[in-house]
Amino acid sequence: MSIVGLSKRGTEFRSVIKGAITKGFSANKTIQILKDTYGRAYQRTTFLSDYRLLGGAKDVFEPMKFIRKDSKISDRHYKMSSTPHERKYATVIDYTYESREVEGLKTSHYTLRHDSILTREEIEDAIMQAIEEDYDVVNVTTVAPREGYKFKKP
Repeated sequence: MSIVGLSKRGTEFRSVIKGAITKGFSANKTIQILKDTYGRAYQRTTFLSDYRLLGGAKDVFEPMKFIRKDSKISDRHYKMSSTPHERKYATVIDYTYESREVEGLKTSHYTLRHDSILTREEIEDAIMQAIEEDYDVVNVTTVAPREGYKFKKP
């Protein structure tokens, strides 16, 4: 069975990449294993795309932006991270803004770390407050959650 979006190399090394993901290896560790074991060239950007696709990143991340503002973003929308952290969750938000320093709209992202599941509106409000406190922003035009991570406590 072929996977839509998987590169030729990804098809060739599919079982190795899936095995590395299952064992919790990072993308860097996995690409190093492929290089050391098989000695084959694999363009980094292509590999990372395949790694995310096989790891289910698209399945986890994409639906987050379509959640209603008054609904909580459920635990299943957060991908488990192998890195321990004091907070249980991290939500990465993309936002578009106007700055006093630079003309035109700019896009950036902000990571909000939190301990409990929040509604999309609570996340966006916290992000707006943090952006206004931390940055010289005139107007934030769009705010949308991009991805989320779940951490184990250290």
